[in-house]
Amino acid sequence: MRLNALRRFTTAEPDSASSATTRFRSMNIKRSVGSGLTAIALALGASVVAAMPAHASTMLGGVNVDRACAWQHGTGADLVAWNVYGWRCIYHGAYITVNWGGVNLNQECASEYGSTAYARYLDYNNPYSWRCYR
Repeated sequence: MRLNALRRFTTAEPDSASSATTRFRSMNIKRSVGSGLTAIALALGASVVAAMPAHASTMLGGVNVDRACAWQHGTGADLVAWNVYGWRCIYHGAYITVNWGGVNLNQECASEYGSTAYARYLDYNNPYSWRCYR
C-alpha cells in the first residue's frame, strides 16, 4: 500500500518551476526505501543464520606436548615463545642442544583419541591452551 502511494508521488507531474527539486526528492525517497528494505532483509537473513544449529565439536581433553615430542622426535618439549606456536621439540645432550623443530599436535590428538581427533587452541597467548576435539 505504501509502495503504491510512493509510485503515485514519484510519477506525478510537477510544475515546471520545481521539477528538478521534485525529481531529486523522489530519487532520495526511492534510495531511502531501497536502503530500508535492504536493511530489513539483511536483519531477517542474519536471524535465520543465527538460529541454525552449529556443528558443535566435542572437547576430548588436553594435549601432552612433551609426549608428542617424545613420540615424534625422541626428544622433550621446550617453550621458546609464550604463545600457542612457541613449542619446539628440543634434545638437550651433555654437550649439545638440537632443535628438532615444531610438534604436530593434530597427530598427537589422533594418536591419543582416534583418527578423527584434531588440535585447537583456546587462547593464542596461552601455550597451555591446546585441546583435542572431535
